[in-house]
Amino acid sequence: MIQCGFCNSTLTRRTRSKKIIWQCVKSTKYGKRACPQCKGIREDTLESAFVESFNLVMDKNSDVFEEFLERIEKSLNEKAIGSTLAKAKNDLEILETRKKRLLDLKLDEKIELTSFLEKDAELDHAIKNKKEEINRAKNAEKSRKNLHRDIDDMRNYLQKTNHKPLKKFDSKVFESIVEKIIVGGYDNDGNADPLKITFVYKTGFKDKKDGSDFKHSPCHQGGPKPADNAVNDSQLCTDDSQSDFQHCTDGARRDGMPDEEGQIITLPFISQ
Repeated sequence: MIQCGFCNSTLTRRTRSKKIIWQCVKSTKYGKRACPQCKGIREDTLESAFVESFNLVMDKNSDVFEEFLERIEKSLNEKAIGSTLAKAKNDLEILETRKKRLLDLKLDEKIELTSFLEKDAELDHAIKNKKEEINRAKNAEKSRKNLHRDIDDMRNYLQKTNHKPLKKFDSKVFESIVEKIIVGGYDNDGNADPLKITFVYKTGFKDKKDGSDFKHSPCHQGGPKPADNAVNDSQLCTDDSQSDFQHCTDGARRDGMPDEEGQIITLPFISQ
């Protein structure tokens, strides 16, 4: 998840001038006044910032991450999601049987209509709640399996590389250890800083980066150098007008990343 540091809304992924940027969905949907401090940020800026953050964190806290993986894995093994799901399914069967019996009583004219309607409505409500409980248990089990997979991927990565630093962005590493990204926020003096990037790791550790530190080369390598007054390639993109998008230099388009204008989605490298 990518979160706006000013209004806590999610960020939406958009493509402008052949580059992918992320913007506060509240500002995009309701206008700049809804979140005036926020600005869009390039996706490759977030990726580069993560690479640096990960390398610095692992250089100083590799043992913390291994301990974290072991603790999470132990917690997952202790959870009895399977038994919870089985009990919920059994409860649902009982409720549905009671509903059928109630209908039989009505057909045999052994229960008054008013009483039948009241009890039938109660059973319908209970059945609806039990089905929702089953769906939650199924989703929890799916999340547990996905987290097991992420832990295995992360541990395999650490063993394979012997804790060597990342040279480029790795989605599996990112998914394994990052809870969310917060874009934007305030400095110690209370001033708005739209370039602020905060990585919230699943260990609870937070690492802050300055988005302006991560510059990217233009698409056409070897072309003419920008003029002295040209906008810096790492500059954020404003989202209050179409013309403002031109302020961002064109970044190389990523294969497999379709244009999603206005659609709220998570980063491609974040598991659903």
